[in-house]
Amino acid sequence: MESRVLPAYGGGSLVNLVASLVEARGGPRRHPPAALLDPRELEAARNVVLVIVDGLGDNYLMRQGNGGELARRRRGAITSVFPSTTASAITTSYTGCTPLEHGITGWFTYFGESGYVAAPLPFRTRGDMLPLREKGFRPERAFTAKPIFEGMQARAIIVSSAEIIASDYNLYHCARAERRAYESLERFVAEVEAAVKSGPERKFVYAYWPAYDATSHRYGSESPEAAREFERVDAAFGEILERLSGTETAVIATADHGFI
Repeated sequence: MESRVLPAYGGGSLVNLVASLVEARGGPRRHPPAALLDPRELEAARNVVLVIVDGLGDNYLMRQGNGGELARRRRGAITSVFPSTTASAITTSYTGCTPLEHGITGWFTYFGESGYVAAPLPFRTRGDMLPLREKGFRPERAFTAKPIFEGMQARAIIVSSAEIIASDYNLYHCARAERRAYESLERFVAEVEAAVKSGPERKFVYAYWPAYDATSHRYGSESPEAAREFERVDAAFGEILERLSGTETAVIATADHGFI
């Protein structure tokens, strides 16, 4: 029998988690807040940090990471979006919109105005992988949903891989947020810490780690390589919490495949 998991947009999905975080930082949410995270819980926090581990699922977390840094702090499971692909879910995390609303429905998307099927995240055509900018098609025409950082009443900082932080996709979706790049997991932890400690004002730090997803695609989600990568990022999460102790910071971890 086929089993299906439908996105619980009424309060139990990634869309709703983003809504809780946006409301907590004084922005206009586009959907109901998450049932597992009342925005009022975060009001007293000077800093709110969202750590996204791309590709990590709740079932894997509880099976492989039982007793680890992430699993023992797990509040509960949430659903992803539909379709539950990186391109769709990460765009949701940047905009607070469902894929139906933001229009990115898969790794490849047909941009009718450009006349090309393209990969939105690298912003390149399918097949020949040419930059869409070279075809005269700019990100402002491809992406219509406004980034969540524009409406927040807080200083916004993005921590992302040096390989993608200056891509056309990220430049559009980071909007007015500051950007901090890293080239290793150690630097990822250090940049999150530096972002939080960079000033006394209220902040929202969006920290994205894509390597677990990349490893799972290359070797398989049940591979020893994926297990080792999970162990690395799980330990790094614990280190982030240790380094941010005493900084009036709330740290929320999730993945595009579902947990808080």
